[in-house]
Amino acid sequence: MHQRVVSLTPASPDEHRRALDEVSDFALTDMGRGGPARWTYRVLSEPHLSSELRRLAHPYSAHCLSGVTFQPNPVHELRNQDRSRIEHWPLHGGTWAFTAIFDGHVGHHTVDHAALTIPSMVKHSLDTYLRSSRGAFAPHQISDILSDAIRGFDNSISEAFMSLFPGGLGALQRMTDAQIRQIVDDRATGNGLNYLAAVRCLQGTTALLALVDPSKKHLWIANVGDCQA
Repeated sequence: MHQRVVSLTPASPDEHRRALDEVSDFALTDMGRGGPARWTYRVLSEPHLSSELRRLAHPYSAHCLSGVTFQPNPVHELRNQDRSRIEHWPLHGGTWAFTAIFDGHVGHHTVDHAALTIPSMVKHSLDTYLRSSRGAFAPHQISDILSDAIRGFDNSISEAFMSLFPGGLGALQRMTDAQIRQIVDDRATGNGLNYLAAVRCLQGTTALLALVDPSKKHLWIANVGDCQA
């Protein structure tokens, strides 16, 4: 068997120094977890530090709301599972301000689904209610809209999974593991929607919602999971 030999020219002393200079501002951290694992990070100084903070914070400010969000790891697969939403809704009677924070658990699928779906559910219900009441509102009705959106979203996840088995729970209990796996894992044979419905049941997210009326005199907050405002 023919082997190819690659010869590399040894680095010069100047090249060694340049290589060391390139990593001179790197350090290691245990992320406060203890144990032997270490992660590499780069120590930044001003003005580079402030410049990077502005670039990565995605600052947002409009009307009465301002926000920043940090995604510390640029690698897509290793990004954190936190999601946030800041929205303004011009509805009947004025503009409502909506904010939400979602802290995902065990993966990205459920938290992404929540961040996309729950705000639209709240907005749709609020718009319908305000149109029917001609812009006037009762505070307890707005509270119900927020709580109903959270419950409705949670129920929709389990309903989407159970809809994969038309016979219901009884039919599911009579199926073999192989039969269940064939239906659920459709990544190779279908569009992957069945798999997504199953994964959303296995993952999770917290939800922290805040809503401000056009007069800015009323604030509603709803939270579920290990979060509080």
